[in-house]
Amino acid sequence: MGAGMIRTAMSAWAVAALAAPAAADVGYLATEIEVDHRDVPVELHLWYPAEPGTPEAEVAANPLFAGHMAHPGAEPLGEPAPVVLLSHGSGGNAASLGWLAASLAERGMIVAAPNHPGTMSADSLPSRTVMPWERAWDMVVVLDRLRRDPPEGLAPDTDRVASLGFSLGGHTALRVVGAQLSKNAFIDYCDGNDMWDCGWLRRGGVDFEGIEALLYEGQDLDPRVDAAVAVDPALTQATTAESLAGIEKPVLVVSLGTEGAIDAAMEAGDVVDALPDARHVFVEGSWHFSFLPECRALPAPVIAEMTEGEPICEDAGRPRGEVHEELRGVIGDFLEETFAEMR
Repeated sequence: MGAGMIRTAMSAWAVAALAAPAAADVGYLATEIEVDHRDVPVELHLWYPAEPGTPEAEVAANPLFAGHMAHPGAEPLGEPAPVVLLSHGSGGNAASLGWLAASLAERGMIVAAPNHPGTMSADSLPSRTVMPWERAWDMVVVLDRLRRDPPEGLAPDTDRVASLGFSLGGHTALRVVGAQLSKNAFIDYCDGNDMWDCGWLRRGGVDFEGIEALLYEGQDLDPRVDAAVAVDPALTQATTAESLAGIEKPVLVVSLGTEGAIDAAMEAGDVVDALPDARHVFVEGSWHFSFLPECRALPAPVIAEMTEGEPICEDAGRPRGEVHEELRGVIGDFLEETFAEMR
């Protein structure tokens, strides 16, 4: 068991105050940055404490998913704020995680979330999903941009930085603090598992033996990242215990569901046990897709057609909004506490 590891269904630790002034709004900005390792720009979404006065609007709404409320283009408060680098899951996108990002901005944090080309909505390719180093490099470039040339008025405190991610983004969050993969372990796992990404990758024609081992197994540690939060992280079966043992920074792992009943693709017990400083939270009455935005109240046949039969709008005992509220508290409390200790 990792030193200092705590298993709990709810956040239970004392938290030092970090929240933005009560009058602050949640600002929202979408922009693009050029990156050397991509042949297309990376779209960057930002949530931040903002001056009041800019009209509020629903962001990231679509016919299937509800959006979240923010103040697009609002003037930043301009006060130094810690940074959260947020990574979406495979087939997801940054703006859809605004239900969480906006709550962190309310607590006084700047959340920076890139869209990862090749593994995002409307651009999700099996061949790119087995290139997780690209996502880590996206996060590094985003942090470089925030340090060197932040959007006007934004004051990111890049001496206080955490990574946060869901599913494949959960691996990304761990990867930038030092987690590494084993190609052979991944192949061994997929040989016995045709569910989740393994089956999708196989059907997509991925040659597992052809995965570029040097990059797949490489270390993409960014020493500027001080802590990590991984929600239902992917690739747990391929993550090496040796690399995890070298991560001395605080890590929160959130598992969506009941202890002992998490799917093998996201089972994180061995990951937590290998980490020197980890907390493991189980969110009862939820499952993997509970992390997605709340679905609109549409007839079941309409949802089935829109989702091509994928159960992404199904819940696991609790309403998704209730699960989100717990996640906002668990993740926000951990980050507040962690950032407060860095003052």
